[in-house]
Amino acid sequence: MKKRTGFAFSIIAGLLMALTIGSASVQAASSGYPDHNIEVVVPTSPGGINDTAARILNPKLSEILGATLMIMNKPAGGGVAGLESVINAKPDGYTILGWADVTPIIIPLLYPEKTYTYKSLEPIAWFAYAPNVIVVPAASPFKTLQEFLDHAKKNPGKLTYGSTGATHISRVSMELIKKSAAVNLVHIPYQGGGPLKAAILGGHVDIANDSIVAVNPLIKAGNLRPLAICSDKRHDALPNVPTVTELGYPNASLPVRAGYMAPLGTPQPIIDKWNQAIQKALADPAIISQLTKASLTIDYIPLKAAGAAMDRPNRILTEWVKEGGMTKK
Repeated sequence: MKKRTGFAFSIIAGLLMALTIGSASVQAASSGYPDHNIEVVVPTSPGGINDTAARILNPKLSEILGATLMIMNKPAGGGVAGLESVINAKPDGYTILGWADVTPIIIPLLYPEKTYTYKSLEPIAWFAYAPNVIVVPAASPFKTLQEFLDHAKKNPGKLTYGSTGATHISRVSMELIKKSAAVNLVHIPYQGGGPLKAAILGGHVDIANDSIVAVNPLIKAGNLRPLAICSDKRHDALPNVPTVTELGYPNASLPVRAGYMAPLGTPQPIIDKWNQAIQKALADPAIISQLTKASLTIDYIPLKAAGAAMDRPNRILTEWVKEGGMTKK
């Protein structure tokens, strides 16, 4: 009996020692973090809110953290490539997702074979948000969203709408409007805000839904006409443009938030360092000015609160996908 007791004690002692050593190793790695460049994966092409927000904040974060943050655009598969490259990365703080939108939620819903969910990532923080804007070319005959939808109802399947990707919130809002208005629009997905802007300006789609960050300069220049904002309240940059809630489509009110996520298992001290750096960067007048100029509203939501804030769109999307309202295309 004594031998068994002694053997069990040795096992427990060994396990405790291993845990202690492992914890010490994590703390040691975290204390020296970062000691080389950090890759920030943006799962869209340049020009959208993900990319714009990251490019505004990253230089200041590089300065604060003491390491260069390198943006890697990985838009393939509607964001699947970028998302999975972070989920599968080593959780050491050197691969971070520069994230906005509902991509981490919708990809697993549309692709049941995927074994991950949005909870397979560690939220660091959200730091800003911007609504999407439904726009048409300036030469379009449609002056209001209702005019467009009325015409679409009379011409089922003949009008097209463009989104920033099959797994992006710009598509989700339009699909929810389609359902409520009982119209048939043909969806044409693009790999981010840049290609979508080129498509709507070139007349390749009849209507588009994209971040105010991407389309507001073109609205100001007179190239695009805004029909509605996908938000519950009007935006200061476009005070005369009605919201989808005002127009009777409240479910389509899904503002896009910009933030960062890390691979699950990233040490808490590293997550904390990122949060401290983000808060410090957001206090910088130059950063505030750049974000405001880009039509991004600063809204810092840290850690677990950022993950919890994804629950509402997750509920909406889960229900919609189950109803067959969303497909891979």
